[in-house]
Amino acid sequence: MTEVETATDLLNQPISSASVVRYRSVLDFPTEEALREALQCGVTNDVPSFATPQTDPEDFEWALSKADPVTTEAQTVEEELERLMCLKSYCLLDADREEVFDRLARLGKRALRVPYCNVSLMDFSRQWVVACEGTDQREYARNITMCSHTVQLKKNIRSLVIKDATEDFRFCENPFVQAGAVRFYAGAPLISPEGYQIGSFCVFDPLPRPHGLSASEEATLLDLAALATREMVRYRDAKRAMIPESLIISTSHELRTPLGALELALTLLTEDNILHEQLNAKQHGVLVNAKRTSDLVAQLCEHSIDMLRNSPRHRRLSVSSTYTLRDQISLIATLLNRQALVDFSVDKNIPESIVSNEISLLQIALNLIDHGLNTSAGNSIELRLLKRVAQDTAHKLHDELVFECQYRLSDEVHVSADEIFNDHLGLQSLVYWTSVLCGHYGCAPTGERNVLVFSAVPLFQVANEDINEDSKAGPVSDGTTCMRFPAPSEGPPKDCFTTNPASERCALVIEDSLVVRKTIIRALKSLGYATKEAKDGLEGLKCLKDSVYDVVLCDFLMPVMDGLDCMKQYREWESKERPSVRQYVVGMSAHVSSEASHQGFEAGMDDFRPKPISIQTLEEILESDRVKNKTIARRIKQ
Repeated sequence: MTEVETATDLLNQPISSASVVRYRSVLDFPTEEALREALQCGVTNDVPSFATPQTDPEDFEWALSKADPVTTEAQTVEEELERLMCLKSYCLLDADREEVFDRLARLGKRALRVPYCNVSLMDFSRQWVVACEGTDQREYARNITMCSHTVQLKKNIRSLVIKDATEDFRFCENPFVQAGAVRFYAGAPLISPEGYQIGSFCVFDPLPRPHGLSASEEATLLDLAALATREMVRYRDAKRAMIPESLIISTSHELRTPLGALELALTLLTEDNILHEQLNAKQHGVLVNAKRTSDLVAQLCEHSIDMLRNSPRHRRLSVSSTYTLRDQISLIATLLNRQALVDFSVDKNIPESIVSNEISLLQIALNLIDHGLNTSAGNSIELRLLKRVAQDTAHKLHDELVFECQYRLSDEVHVSADEIFNDHLGLQSLVYWTSVLCGHYGCAPTGERNVLVFSAVPLFQVANEDINEDSKAGPVSDGTTCMRFPAPSEGPPKDCFTTNPASERCALVIEDSLVVRKTIIRALKSLGYATKEAKDGLEGLKCLKDSVYDVVLCDFLMPVMDGLDCMKQYREWESKERPSVRQYVVGMSAHVSSEASHQGFEAGMDDFRPKPISIQTLEEILESDRVKNKTIARRIKQ
């Protein structure tokens, strides 16, 4: 049996000092706080993750003993917590082997002429092997692996090379070294885009290598580590795309673009004087209702995205107008009443303003309406918005805002009142938002096959209410009759946009979506701008070189050439061919993030606005000093 075969047998056997019980993973901890408590394990956040006179690294599994302070960065509990949470997000722990990582391991073995190569991740108390060439073992105890030192290399040290582990104080007593399985080791950390060293790409040999790695061999090792990290990012993105929540977020993002175009188009229609002269009051009311409904859908999309991302915005409380809430519910009820009867009434004692989350309240109401119409007999429901006064003021119980939905169950629904909140009956939204607002919910029979479903949330009234009269949604009933939807205006709004055909201002719109592009162009024309359009970055680059515009609106993601590449190439051309003029460019993207805006600025954009682009946003852009003070009013041919 050769030395390599002997070493392979040793590497494939569990080490007695590291039993399975010690192999704990970040996956074992359901919350970040639980993981923090396990990491602390009797130590404070100030204690680094290698031995100190005050602590014994054996007391906590993730500690690094016998560290070299020259090459190793001490890791605090909080730093290790953040690293492990990042590692967890890559979805590779306990995953099946992937061919792409195995191929990289085989390439590393051949390129660096070693019998073993591993791509591994450093977990809570274990090293999880993503790909291994030469061995079959998928995990090892963290505290005996050389890679645990690699993941804690200082940022200015690119790799860890051990020419002969028997002569290194850190590894001479390592069980693999003492057994003759490992003497030469070289590893490079896998550095995630977030900046955390989550694992290592390493090669090792049972024979020492006195010369270590040459400069070209080290470069190969680093390149392979970078390739492995890139594939891990791709793997994570693919896994995330398969998660239902991610699909919903992605769908909501995609909806925002056509929805933004719809909002903009409806805004233009409602503010078109010529159109309104041809509409009667009923037709004008339909148009206004369509505009208000699109605005409402946009708000619900944003709220759903915040919820799925667990953004604090979806839980944030603020002063909310109950008139706006009544108005929104009435709008939906009025539109539905053409196909089903929604009898909506409001208690006149409800205050005008409360501290709550307006969109969460609306989603409770919408879930009740949807559930009621889907399970009622005859598509008829009663929805009431009530104020319930606290009965036990001695214990400081608060008043409640109560949504009540009463209807007769369809004969096709075979459940009792206490089974109403089963998942298949579709009240998950009510349950979630009621819980978010610290309320309670329930259901009670009110007669044979008649039920009352309710949601009650705390009602905190705002002192010295001062709600603008314009925000009131029309007359409110005495609580026994349906609240009336405000009658539509008899004519067009007073403040309408007018087109100035003599205007010399010109704008360029670079956008791949035909609907969005045409809608923005129409809006710009209504604001007195001549326009030019391009359907991708390549066409946009040509237009930019041909002319100078008062403002350019450029999408980020487009076919052929995206907006970022278009801007980079244009700025490079502009600096050489048109150095005296800097074109003002506003980037547009449906992916709202600081990273997106930073990428736009890096590419050469002057401003960034998230999609959908509203008429108000366009006005803000066009009224800015950067646009208003421009002296170029007509295109300049090169």
